[in-house]
Amino acid sequence: MNEGEARPPLQLVEALGTITRLQADVITDLYGLLLQHITAEEADSLPCMAKLKQADAIRAGITSPEMEAGV
Repeated sequence: MNEGEARPPLQLVEALGTITRLQADVITDLYGLLLQHITAEEADSLPCMAKLKQADAIRAGITSPEMEAGV
């Protein structure tokens, strides 16, 4: 495939999924590092925690137990 050439839709979705997973891994790693330096109470009061909880609620609404188990 040449530069600038459009990717097939499935390859595009797969590439975007890979990017999202990599970014999520970075966020998880950074969050783990942050938690080493603050208390649990401080972590719970961070504005980003509301966003993480919102993301968890959205994920719970779109995933089934079978998807979580990889079935």
